[in-house]
Amino acid sequence: MKGLIVINANGFSEESFKQVSALKSKFDERSVAIDIRTNSDLLTYIDSDGNIFKDHLMKYDFVVYLDKDPYIAFLIQKLGIRMFNSASSIYLCDDKMLTHIALANSNIKMPKTIASPLVYDHFHEDDFKKKIMKELAFPLIVKEVYGSLGLRVHLINDEYELDNIMKKLERVPHIYQQFIKSSYGVDIRVIVINHKVVVKMKRIAKDDFRSNIHLGGRGEKIDLDPRFSKMAIDASKILGLDYCGVDILIGEEGEPILCEVNSNAFFDHISKISGVDVAKTYVDYIIKCMNRKKKGTKL
Repeated sequence: MKGLIVINANGFSEESFKQVSALKSKFDERSVAIDIRTNSDLLTYIDSDGNIFKDHLMKYDFVVYLDKDPYIAFLIQKLGIRMFNSASSIYLCDDKMLTHIALANSNIKMPKTIASPLVYDHFHEDDFKKKIMKELAFPLIVKEVYGSLGLRVHLINDEYELDNIMKKLERVPHIYQQFIKSSYGVDIRVIVINHKVVVKMKRIAKDDFRSNIHLGGRGEKIDLDPRFSKMAIDASKILGLDYCGVDILIGEEGEPILCEVNSNAFFDHISKISGVDVAKTYVDYIIKCMNRKKKGTKL
């Protein structure tokens, strides 16, 4: 059995290095050969005959896709190589608005969410701004649809700040959301593998409305409310994810409110806090899937 781990050539951080190293170490322990390639040096393309260039890929039985580059993901998937996660699941999670659309009408509570209009030339923002202020009270949240680690997320306190952020993001896809005040600086991160909760933690920030560890938040062990577990599992099933990190806000009555779903959530910090070896659990699941695929059965 031979696998490929795909990473991003331009965003390889310390957290990414830890993620890849932990996974490769566990594959090594199971005698599974692993190559690590970036989306740039992989160079998968459609040739002049209209076929996907595949010679360098067909030696792999599976791909662990730790990037968000959708085009390479869809090209690999079209070759029939088993991907963890699938290209469509990664695509849905990478775009925050598409995530919310996919989860809508599924009995999953989410903040009220409004997509920014597509702008071709000039944005007539006054009318749209009035609609935003009518639907969402200040403070409100503005997020670029593409972003990780709590970056590109803004807490907007008044009309002046709203004017500024609308001008700044005029041609950048973004969303406007209800601010969940009861979850200021606090949320729950749940890692789900094969639609089962593997590990969870509460994330707490001291001086920020965002609780991300990358921005200075800290994690602590918790006993997870079954309602939060159900929400995380339901989201992973609807989005078709083998592996994900589900971020859940806490409502005024302690109820779960889904914030985001991350298809390649980092696990180093949560593994250390919980004592759960997330890398081992994920690798064991991948190997089990591939063994069953060889036998023609489903996991």
